[in-house]
Amino acid sequence: MYLRQQTRPIIQIEPDTGKELAKRLQLHKWDYIIAGDGSATRLETPAGFGAILYTRDNGTQKKIFGGLSHATNNMAEMMAVISALLYLEGTIAKGEKPIVYVLSDSKYVVDIGNGEAVPKTNLALWSAVNQIKIRMNLIFLHVNRMLLPANVFGDKTGNLIRTSFETFTKLLNKHDKQTNCNNHRR
Repeated sequence: MYLRQQTRPIIQIEPDTGKELAKRLQLHKWDYIIAGDGSATRLETPAGFGAILYTRDNGTQKKIFGGLSHATNNMAEMMAVISALLYLEGTIAKGEKPIVYVLSDSKYVVDIGNGEAVPKTNLALWSAVNQIKIRMNLIFLHVNRMLLPANVFGDKTGNLIRTSFETFTKLLNKHDKQTNCNNHRR
């Protein structure tokens, strides 16, 4: 089988710059902005996530994405945030406590992230967020999924990764069934 190299990006979204995004959201004092989204269809199925980390100082954007073989949608939403926070944590100077806005279309993530609700599930993931909160000033904002190009990036990336995982899982399951059938015939 031959694989053709992709010549165009699969996801073509031009996200705002950090300064454009901050201006649109009327954020005056910030060091970093994280916008992300996660995707899963059913409980404990493959999931994907994507996020963009904006830096105020030099205007850079870092795209962060990944997948999980088994997760809920809330877990995928959280992984978009946590992955970006962990990356950021590795880049900030010791003793620095930056102001980080976390934009999410998940009311679950925003409400618990701001302390307005108490987590009942995903306690290990929330523990990781709480450890990061010690080193950063995190402010969670709820946003409409389709109004921010950065969140659209997370949504489309998450869906692409999730569907890729699902296709791969189906192929593996089909292969396993064929292998088991062949083993029984011997």
